[in-house]
Order: sequence, then structure tokens, then C-alpha cells
Amino acid sequence: MNVQILSKKLTTPSSPTPSHFRNHKVSWLSMFQSPLMYLPNIFYYPSSTGGEKKVEIQKRFVFNGAAISKMKAVASTNILGSRQPTRVEVVTALMWKALTMVARAKHGRLRPSFLVHSFNLRGKIAMPVPDNSLGNFTNPALARFTADDDENKVELDHFVDRVHDGIRKRVKDSARISSDDYLFSSVVSTKTEMIEEFHRSDADFYMFNSWCRMPVNEVDFGWGKPGWFSAVVVPGHNMLSFHGHYIKMAMEFEEWVSLEEDDDMLLFPRKS
Repeated sequence: MNVQILSKKLTTPSSPTPSHFRNHKVSWLSMFQSPLMYLPNIFYYPSSTGGEKKVEIQKRFVFNGAAISKMKAVASTNILGSRQPTRVEVVTALMWKALTMVARAKHGRLRPSFLVHSFNLRGKIAMPVPDNSLGNFTNPALARFTADDDENKVELDHFVDRVHDGIRKRVKDSARISSDDYLFSSVVSTKTEMIEEFHRSDADFYMFNSWCRMPVNEVDFGWGKPGWFSAVVVPGHNMLSFHGHYIKMAMEFEEWVSLEEDDDMLLFPRKS
């Protein structure tokens, strides 16, 4: 796909930015984040002329509500108890399983892998956080595929369980954070574990970023609320970012995938 810039112009919002939104203090936690955690985004607005204009930035993949419901049903079949996997858990697990199979095809054997999944700390810690706090107030959930121990556990429900357990552990750990020192210690511990796994040569490292349940579709910069919201680019390889949108009252997931070229060809083979 070739992208061309047809025109450039500055558009003035219909109303000025309120004074209390013009300056924000960035927390130490946000400054502590890797630059890779900062993703540029694009907001799409309906044309004022009534015409339909589609803007394509990158190739993307969209899971509609019906497809997600089918995946949830498949994943729920072998999950013990009454727990139902969430949409985020199922889509994350599906992609992690697919990437694990790509790694097996590429290397001729199953390889261990480490999953890092963004986790919003707002409302999850035992400390008050202002509703208008700004920045990446996150501490990722972590999960592992050990290959040797898990060689017979490569079905979708197995990966759903791993994702769920990683997120549940982050929820429980976060609920105990009641001071700045505890928060700092928790974040440093997570980053240290991530760095150690990232430098392993015998394991794959996958980063997932989810904007689901983040009220980005409610943001009004003066042009009204956007009809769609997307990442402009997902930096680095083995990184996946997805967003949830309500289309005609049904949830759809848009996913952006950044992979090395040979992995991309194995995951999304070209038709001859």
C-alpha cells in the first residue's frame, strides 16, 4: 500500500482548550517508562461534507463481535469452573498461540516465550489516584510459556489460562500497593524481570498493549468525539497493540501487529 499526502492544513478546534487542561505534571512513573511505551495515535472523524473518506495508515486486523464470541466459546470449553475469559484474554491468547506456532515452524521446535501485557494501575492500587492523572500509570502483567513443561499444552484454552493467571497476579499484587515506596519497588521489580527475559537468546519476547476500556473514544479536542481510534505505528518487532470499538452496539477489536518480515510471512502467508 502506498500512502500519499494530498494536502496539509491546520484545523482550529471549535472551542479553545480550557486553562486547567493546558499544563500537566508528568509523574516519575511515566518518566520511568521506556520510549517504546509511548505510541503515537490517530483519531478519525466523520466528514463534515457527508462524504465517506477512508484513511489507511497500516495493515490492520479486525475481530468482529461474532468472531470473538466464538473464540470465547472454544476457550471456555476446557476451562475449569464457571470463569468466562474476557475478550482481551482471548484475543491475546490467540495471538500468543499463533506466534508460538510461528516460532516452532521457524526453529523446528517449541521455544519458551515471555509475554508482557500492559496493565492500567488506575483504580487497582490502594492509593488515591486523581481521575485526570496524565501519563502511563502502568505496571505490566507477565506470563510465560516454558516449552519443555508446556509442550502438551498448546491449545487456545491453555494460553487463555496463562494470560488470565498473569493478569490476576498483577491485580492481586497491585491491590497491596499503599505507598509510593511500595509502588516504586513493584515497578522496579517488574522492569528487572522484563529486562532479564528480554536478553535471553533462547526465548521469544512478546509485548501486548491494550487500549480497551480506556475512554479514548470519548476524548473531545474541539471537533466532537472521534468515530474511530487507532495507533499510528507500533514500534519494534514482536509488539501487538489492540483497541476496542463499539460498532452498532457490538464490540470490535482492531489489532496492529509488528513482526520481523520472516515471522510475518509465516503468520500471514501470501497468496500465490
